[in-house]
Amino acid sequence: MKMYICPQCDEEVRFKGLCRTCTEYDSEGGIVKAVRREEAGKHIHDENCGHNHEPLQNKLTAEMFRQRRRPKLSKKQMANYHQVLTDNNFTDGTVDEARQILLNHGGEEE
Repeated sequence: MKMYICPQCDEEVRFKGLCRTCTEYDSEGGIVKAVRREEAGKHIHDENCGHNHEPLQNKLTAEMFRQRRRPKLSKKQMANYHQVLTDNNFTDGTVDEARQILLNHGGEEE
């Protein structure tokens, strides 16, 4: 069962909400300063804990979007490109060199 702890007085209860002893009220019973209970065992982040609260996702750029949406080569196209490269004795080199061989052969671009 989940337990909830007040961060100021360390009172443990089985329900979340405001701590009644630490929350400040005005004369009419309205809340002036609310103190929420936190889930027990959960790390409480504050401004001095050193953690970045932003998710560590890379933002999707237009170039990344185009690369993911680019049509993939079929197995026949891949076999054809592999055959062209082996016919031209291309074993070591850069991607640009391979692209030039394929373009000079008359095939489609990678």
